[in-house]
Amino acid sequence: MQLDFGHGLTGIVGDHDRNIPRLWQLRFSKSGTELMDLLYRLGRPIRYEYVSAPWDLDYYQTVYAKEPGSAEMPSAGRAFTWKLLLT
Repeated sequence: MQLDFGHGLTGIVGDHDRNIPRLWQLRFSKSGTELMDLLYRLGRPIRYEYVSAPWDLDYYQTVYAKEPGSAEMPSAGRAFTWKLLLT
């Protein structure tokens, strides 16, 4: 199956993950910086009903993250900042 995300970005659905059967592999038509730029431009993070307006993407990145970007923020970590943890 091929998915069309627009702006020349497509994805081909691959196999199930061996460890997590409900997780599928997806092979994108772009890679590297070009892929990341498109994902940031086209994607939107999950927004909960209690949030009345969209937040900046940086707000979703908690101090516990190892990789930049997140589809969903671990809400328990939202209150913690580097300033709070280091003071």
